[in-house]
Amino acid sequence: MRNPSRTLLLTLSIAFVTLGAPRPTEAASLRGNVKLDGPAPEQTSLTMKSDAKCAEANPDGRTDERAIVGENGALANAFVYVSQGATAKGKPATEPVVLANDGCMFSPHVVGVRVGQPLHLRNADKTEHKLQSLSKQNRRLTATLAVDGKPVEKKLEAEEVMIRLKCNAHLWESAYVGVLPHGFFAISGTDGTYSIDGLEPGSYTLTAWHETFGAAQQKVTIEAEVDARADFTFKPEPS
Repeated sequence: MRNPSRTLLLTLSIAFVTLGAPRPTEAASLRGNVKLDGPAPEQTSLTMKSDAKCAEANPDGRTDERAIVGENGALANAFVYVSQGATAKGKPATEPVVLANDGCMFSPHVVGVRVGQPLHLRNADKTEHKLQSLSKQNRRLTATLAVDGKPVEKKLEAEEVMIRLKCNAHLWESAYVGVLPHGFFAISGTDGTYSIDGLEPGSYTLTAWHETFGAAQQKVTIEAEVDARADFTFKPEPS
């Protein structure tokens, strides 16, 4: 697996457009696409024979999720966030973010939480999971998720992008958690799109992180009541 912390050669395109009627406040939305310009890495078939319950849950097999590339290079699971210029406002987030083990895979593969926001770890499988985080800024997270057990609640108290979460019972399982002091982040969908709402007028640094293709940054300017667009295009390293 490539080092996810490096920044690769990439093409950035920024276009600012007005989308729809003005809203009554000055806040605006930031929208865009994340794409891969180049051949998609071949997905690896996962072997789950070590746990019969996992194999039963996936009769057609599963592939790894390190790089999910769709039509026209649409890149899923990129964590797009405001890395400079945003401040935390309002009450702390209290609505739990759910990260489940379902079919012996983490679902979703990438999530974002605010500092101190509850993270609920759930088990939808008929087998036990033993979770562990590989954190640098936060205390290491561990949890045993029993079959038909209650969700385990955890809180991450420091900003960190990203934290890898693994299952020590099923070594093919992995997920990533981004922890920020504010809520200005999004994860690109299977169509490569993302949307960040509620940005006030000002200048921001926007970062897109992907576990396989690294990280990229660009500057964006938000004008009052004018939605903006910022696209990211990653290029894989030459083989």
